Amino acid sequence: VMDDNGNGFSDDVAQSIIYAIDQGADVINMSLGTNGDDPQVRSAINVAFENNVIVVAAAGNCGNSSAGPCSGQVAGYVTFPANYNRVIAVGATDSSNNRANFSSYGERLDVMAPGSGSIPSTAWTNSNGVSAYASSLYGTSYAAPIVASSAALIRSIRPDTSIDDVRALLM
Repeated sequence: VMDDNGNGFSDDVAQSIIYAIDQGADVINMSLGTNGDDPQVRSAINVAFENNVIVVAAAGNCGNSSAGPCSGQVAGYVTFPANYNRVIAVGATDSSNNRANFSSYGERLDVMAPGSGSIPSTAWTNSNGVSAYASSLYGTSYAAPIVASSAALIRSIRPDTSIDDVRALLM
């Protein structure tokens, strides 16, 4: 739902959540964020919760920045949609398994996963040479899919497990 520069519209994000639910998704990963609550996205996430669909989201890169989605927020701010109670918020660790200095942190953060170091992009190829994917990557957007895949593995073994039980198992 986002372009190669990370820009997009909340109605597209909300529609993609509903689309994933309609297609039978058990887990939705959202490697994106903004600095404020969005009623459309919140409503779609509530629909996911009502359908027992797990939503995992990048917590944001507000650990040492006040740019972009971190603008006007306190250090460590967890961006939306990760900031919603019904979403599993994922921060990033570095290669020493410490919080990556850029990673958002705090009470609203649920779990951490690798998100810094030499993370190669599986999306970059000579025929898809978008510059955003051409070098080592970092960010909570790269940590969130690791947690989403773990949630999907849990669901593959225990398909009727509630969102709260999956969250507890991950934590």
